[in-house]
Parts: sequence; structure tokens; C-alpha cells
Amino acid sequence: MKPLCCLLLLAGLLCGARTAARPPAASAPASEHPVVGVELRGDTMVYRTTRHAQLFEDETGRLYRLRSVLADPVALHTVSIEGGAYSWSGSRSPFTTKERVWVAQPPEAFPTERYYYEGPLRTSGVWGLAYGYRLSRAVELGVSLSYAAYWRDLMRAPDRRVASSLREHYVTLMPFARFMWLNRRSVQLYTAVQLGCQWGYEKSYTDGYGSFTYLTGQFTPFGIRVGRRLFGYVEWGVGARGLFVGGVGYSFGNFKR
Repeated sequence: MKPLCCLLLLAGLLCGARTAARPPAASAPASEHPVVGVELRGDTMVYRTTRHAQLFEDETGRLYRLRSVLADPVALHTVSIEGGAYSWSGSRSPFTTKERVWVAQPPEAFPTERYYYEGPLRTSGVWGLAYGYRLSRAVELGVSLSYAAYWRDLMRAPDRRVASSLREHYVTLMPFARFMWLNRRSVQLYTAVQLGCQWGYEKSYTDGYGSFTYLTGQFTPFGIRVGRRLFGYVEWGVGARGLFVGGVGYSFGNFKR
């Protein structure tokens, strides 16, 4: 009996030792989004990653709150549609669109009248499309394509009946470089420069037709863009796109920072 009791006592001690064994420490879950860069600002550790706020434990066991910076991706491509006013097209100045003059010497095609009245110069404004490619958070390159039209009537002075009409059409293609000097999540301020070619087609009062090519450009000292994927923008500048330009656009694709 004594050996049997000893065996039972030994088995009980072994079971108790297993039950009282210390459970293994729970390992911290692995991060699904590895930290790209970490910076300590007081008790806040700022890091670059695609995930939002987390807690981070250093080697001493101290907890830090991680706050993501640049969490919103920068769009790689942008497309937009725009309209402009008061542009330089060919030899047309933006300040002569309301010009009214008397023509003392009529064209040779209308020799029977002594005076003709030249009506106001009207314009369609400038309408265009633009595409941009983001090189970095501060620099964007792209190209714009725009169209503008002008027309004016030549009327006989006695009864103001239309004797003939002037028609001009301009197509402009200009690459651009845009520099962001304020870059926030939903607001960007920028400066842009453009240089390109402009093709014109004209029908004169005497029904003559002609085409011409100009070297043209646009300088935009100040522009503002508001929005993220879907955005609107306004620009103030001088050149073939106009003194005032406004449009809407859409951005897509993510820039790899």
C-alpha cells in the first residue's frame, strides 16, 4: 500500500505543477503596415505609414502614440476642363473686345458706300482641357489644349445692314510647369508657366481666308486649387489662356512617396 500511495502522491504533485505553470506571455501582434520613418516630438512619435493613429512601445516599455503624417496619398494624374477670359490670341489684345470704330475708307469689295460701321468685337472666351503629371509633392508637369473664337460685323452706315463679317479661330497647345508653394490636404497654392504654339484661321471682310502660327505662352503668378480627388481651381495670369481662368478637374492614381 505504501508504494501505491507514494505513486499517487507523486502524480498529484506533477499535475499541480503543470496547472500552476506560468502561461506564456502574449506576443504583440505584428504590424500590418510597417513604419517607414519615425520622428519623436515630445511624447508624440510621428511616423510615415498608411495606417492611422496607433500605440508604439519602445524597448523600455514606454508607450507612445503614433500619429501618421502624409497619410493621404498624392494623386499622380490630373485631368481638368477650364474656361478663361481676356486672353491674348494672335495679335488680339484682351482690352479691345468692345472696340467700335468708323471706317472712312471702305474695302474695295464695297465701293458704293462711303462709310461703314464696324461693330463690337465679340469672343467665345477660351475653353480648354488640361492634363497634369505629378513629379513630386511640389512640382507638376502637363499640357493644355484650348480654343478661342472672335467675330465682328461690318455694317453700312445709313441703315446698319450687315455687309460682311470677320471670323477668327485660334487653337493653342502649351506644355506647362506648376510649382506648389503651399500644399495642404484640400488646398494648394501655386505658380505656373507655359510656352507653346497657337494656330489661327481667319475669314476677312473681303471673304479672303488665311492661316497663321504664333509662339505664345501664359504666366500664372497665383493659382488656388481646392478639393482632393474632385477639385476646382481659379488662376490669375496673363497670356493665351486669359487673365482669369477657372475650371474643375479630377485626380487619380497615387504618387509613390
